[in-house]
Amino acid sequence: MQNNSPIRRLIHQIVTNRYILLGLFLILIFLFILDWFVSVPWRAARIDRYILFSMSETAHFYYAKNALTNPFIFINPNAKPLYAILSSAFLAILPFGLFSLKILNSLFSVAILFILYKLIKKNSMSEFAAVTAVIFTMTFPLFFLVSISALSELSFCFVIILALYLLYTQKFLYASILVSLLPLIR
Repeated sequence: MQNNSPIRRLIHQIVTNRYILLGLFLILIFLFILDWFVSVPWRAARIDRYILFSMSETAHFYYAKNALTNPFIFINPNAKPLYAILSSAFLAILPFGLFSLKILNSLFSVAILFILYKLIKKNSMSEFAAVTAVIFTMTFPLFFLVSISALSELSFCFVIILALYLLYTQKFLYASILVSLLPLIR
């Protein structure tokens, strides 16, 4: 006997209708933009009109901004050298300051969701399970808050989930190379 609960029917409609998934993705993008321009994140303090970000975010921005001119950043363990290289390259492409690092982390979060979808779909052979996992991950509050920050946690998570995907597809050499780079990212 099949369970036809309203929640199961709703998730089935979301899975079968691609426009609903596109709408959820656009809502996520809208929430990112709304948080960037309207609200003050939990990690920031507002003084008059100026927003002071956390020390970690400003330190990552400083390291990324000066990575090419100061070679000591690449041997500083607090700078997370691989993340400094990635973020300095992204700052060279989009020179919008700290906002560029937030865009980079948003791209990391979208890539994490995509690889999670591919991994679960390949593992369980069920579209329902893959979409449900992506929706739960996307709406998790901590994932949302970190994905609109300038911290290095999402790059670490991206490399971990990419290594898991490579392990599952039996590309052990590439997965071990990625895992060996993890101390340089976070």
